[in-house]
Amino acid sequence: MAEPIVELIAANLAAAITNALPAIRTAAGLTSAEGAVERPKRLVGESRPAHGLIVIAQEDMPRAGDPDYPGNPNAVGYKQPFGVYCGYRPGDDATVALDTMLNRFAAAVAKAIMADPTRGGNAIGPETEIEGVEYLHDDPSGTACGAMLRVAVTYRVSEKDWTQKG
Repeated sequence: MAEPIVELIAANLAAAITNALPAIRTAAGLTSAEGAVERPKRLVGESRPAHGLIVIAQEDMPRAGDPDYPGNPNAVGYKQPFGVYCGYRPGDDATVALDTMLNRFAAAVAKAIMADPTRGGNAIGPETEIEGVEYLHDDPSGTACGAMLRVAVTYRVSEKDWTQKG
């Protein structure tokens, strides 16, 4: 069975980040044993990823009216948002400012994402966009934190078969 185009996009996003893990580890000050990419098998609460873990969560998929295209069959456009969560927990011996490490981590992940904004040829203009970064400081001790990149990918599929590009 052919995969839906949105699944190809999600898999491409995960692969792009996975392939760049050595550079991401270096930029974020992670050891070779730290750092992994995961697409959740299930969603439970608002928990933050473990140190070095990058979690790619697909969010609700709104229509993107401009990319709609009349034809036989018609094509419909979508703008698929993803939250790319980067878990970071500094140790007691940290010597670099937390914001500096989060900035480096987010920038390295963004670079990996934007290396192929077409998502393997499945996205259409404006293709892949990083719409913002949210810094997560949710523990009063200052140890549980991270960054979440808001990523959106615009694509078009056949109105009758979402496994076919439109």
